[in-house]
Amino acid sequence: MIYKIQSEWVTKVSLVAIVLIFGSIDLLGQTETKKIDSLKRILLHKIPDSTRIITYDLLSKNYYPEKLDSSKVYAEKLNALSERKSSDLGKAKYHKRIGNIEIYLGKYELAQKSYEKGLAYAKKSKDKYAIATITVNLVINAIKMVEPENAIAIGLPLLDYMRDNEISDRYKSIATRWIGDAYLMLEKKKKAIDFYNKAIEFKRKPEEKVTLYVNNAIMLCNTADYENTLKFLYPVLEIIEKQNIENIYSILAYKTLGGVYNKMEMYEKALESYDMAYEISMKTGIDTPIENTIYHKGMMLQKLNRHLEAREAFLSALEIARKEKNLPNANTCLNALGYSYLRENNYSEALYYLKEAVTVAEEQKDNVLVIDSYTSLGQGYLEANNIPEAKKAFEKGRDVFSKAKYISPVIESMSVYHQSMAFIDSVEGNYYKSLYHYKKYIAIKDSSNTLKVKQTIANLEMAFETEKKDKEIKVLSANNEIQKLKVEKEKNIRMVLGSAGILALLFLGITYNKYRTKKNALAIISEQKMDIEEKNNENKLLIKEIHHRVKNNLQIILSLLSSGTNKSEKDTETTQVILESKNRIKSMALIHQKLYSTNNFIKVNSVDYFKDLIAHIKHSYSDDISFETNIENSEIKMDLAVPLGLIVNELITNAYKYAFEGEQEARVVTINFSNSPQSDMYKLEVIDNGNGLPENFNIQLSESFGLQMVSGLVDQLQGRLNYSNNNGAGFEIYLKDLTTA
Repeated sequence: MIYKIQSEWVTKVSLVAIVLIFGSIDLLGQTETKKIDSLKRILLHKIPDSTRIITYDLLSKNYYPEKLDSSKVYAEKLNALSERKSSDLGKAKYHKRIGNIEIYLGKYELAQKSYEKGLAYAKKSKDKYAIATITVNLVINAIKMVEPENAIAIGLPLLDYMRDNEISDRYKSIATRWIGDAYLMLEKKKKAIDFYNKAIEFKRKPEEKVTLYVNNAIMLCNTADYENTLKFLYPVLEIIEKQNIENIYSILAYKTLGGVYNKMEMYEKALESYDMAYEISMKTGIDTPIENTIYHKGMMLQKLNRHLEAREAFLSALEIARKEKNLPNANTCLNALGYSYLRENNYSEALYYLKEAVTVAEEQKDNVLVIDSYTSLGQGYLEANNIPEAKKAFEKGRDVFSKAKYISPVIESMSVYHQSMAFIDSVEGNYYKSLYHYKKYIAIKDSSNTLKVKQTIANLEMAFETEKKDKEIKVLSANNEIQKLKVEKEKNIRMVLGSAGILALLFLGITYNKYRTKKNALAIISEQKMDIEEKNNENKLLIKEIHHRVKNNLQIILSLLSSGTNKSEKDTETTQVILESKNRIKSMALIHQKLYSTNNFIKVNSVDYFKDLIAHIKHSYSDDISFETNIENSEIKMDLAVPLGLIVNELITNAYKYAFEGEQEARVVTINFSNSPQSDMYKLEVIDNGNGLPENFNIQLSESFGLQMVSGLVDQLQGRLNYSNNNGAGFEIYLKDLTTA
């Protein structure tokens, strides 16, 4: 009888041990199906309820996420048994499993409630691992809900709890990495990188470090921070090569590296990286999917103008995507083939593949793919100069967009749609519609530009090689230091440690501490200085780009107005209005052109600006008028330069239109501009030797829009305006630089 009881107890203990082993069964290389079958076989035995609770939990875990229904069935069994046995730990695990299912389905608010219930039961059970793991899931869910501040508020105390309760480094690493993601979402990049590095430190095995290095690199790559992306990729590639690691993360590492090189326009290096990813995929049979890697190889070949090889890659990727019934990837390959043929002006082949892409997108019933595909087809017809079909394609894409909810991934397609329709309507003479589409294009166009510098890659590669050499030097130095310490130790044994020695050591310690403090302070100051310089350079590039984009946008408006001029040549009044509008816009565009072409982004040179502005206006009119200028050489701030240019434009235009109506041989307009050093006022004079102003002239009552604009701009700048008749019309204007007020 005693033997029977002991035997039964041993059997139960063995079963518990087997179940516990399955908690980390993935380390044994067993497939999910085999794990599940083994766990189900355990349930066939007569086992304690506590063991059954663990088994239900592991079955729910192993069915997740491939079979969510089965995962939920075993979670419910876990809950029912836990309720019956009043197991707080079982209830905690149930709510954790349900939370995992809800987070996978994107039901983040429900997931949060489940995790909070689970955490309450875990605290009642006083199981420190249950408390830690469920709290980690709350951090992850906060990130999914785009609540990075909440993730940090939960995550930082969690790290303290894990440290105090000796939770395993595995969970510390997971929590630390997600806190890094939260800081990255808040654009606190330096803190994010610190947490990413701490997460890696918790890992012991090289393959585990590879996983985190790659995850961190991908996150930084998504923020377009290619410099720091490479700082995470270079160490991981060193580990991969030394340890000969060939898994999904080594593939992702090379693919991410290829993406960074592509963004830096280093297409040869990008191609080499994608080739490495492809080789590992073929060797191991790991599908990431492989057609995606082949497609990226094709894109790099395309950018290297190796079009035939690029199309072979796209066709190969398309064949695999169709075989795997991966319609989104098939759609991407078809669009790529279409664009490849467009680049060689082979419109029939291009349009064939672009139409196929539309068919696949509609079969997938994915609004994003449908809109993008119709936009691509419209661009194809546009390049083939088939305006009617281009218009149809663009409008079909627009119709899908208007019926769907706001979809952020297709905003770029809608931008292309409005830009293209502005051109089409301009060609067809629908100028009002053209301007409407142009305004829409400007409104939704993402003006952010990738501010990357290609030379950073060379610096980082050099730093990478230097770092390897430094490591070798440090190893040799460490060995040398160890030997020195041994000699010192033997010497100290033979010496009598007197008070003089202690004082000497104390003095050295204080001196070293001061030196280290000073060194750290200098390092911090140097780092802050570098950050300030980097931000300053970024701001300069941004300001320069803004002026460039404004100048280009004004140039597009000038082009549209020019189209209108050509269409309305018979209507002289309309032509004159358009000409005056063009001159006003040009006076503003010149300022942005000047600012963009120099390193001074807030001021323009008065002499250069007046010279170019007068030349442009003179070119617009056929009348032979000569200009005499006396322009003081000064730097004018943009806030003053724009209204000043408009005023000069209007007064010169007024002289062309009204000053010289009769026959007059010498037609002269004199322009003087100066600045009083004792005040913040600028003086502008525009004088002609023509017919003069009408009798009883009052600018406030003038019907001329141009002169009304002059008066309004002078008032805006808190200036004053005088005009007179003295052998012609004379305007004397004093303008105030309000930025100095």
